[in-house]
Amino acid sequence: MKIYTKDEAAKYLKISMTSLDDLLATGAIFSGKIGRQVIICEPHLDEYVIRIIQEQTEQRREAFQSGRKVHIVTAVGEVRKSRKDKPVLPELRAA
Repeated sequence: MKIYTKDEAAKYLKISMTSLDDLLATGAIFSGKIGRQVIICEPHLDEYVIRIIQEQTEQRREAFQSGRKVHIVTAVGEVRKSRKDKPVLPELRAA
């Protein structure tokens, strides 16, 4: 069984360290601490990836069957939006 540091785990998942910290803080990925080092076992990373893929696949299937637009919820709970959904900033008025 391979054991990863936080930095190695973030690279393995191809996510930022901030995103990994969020996943660890919420318990989405199991981790432990030995001495000063946070460690994550490879099977836990793999389980997380498989779980996310299964959830997103189910979301796409449900959206397809209901005929609605697909909005995939990312790993850290943010909704991925299309380019059309960019927020419109209010116009500034002179005082």
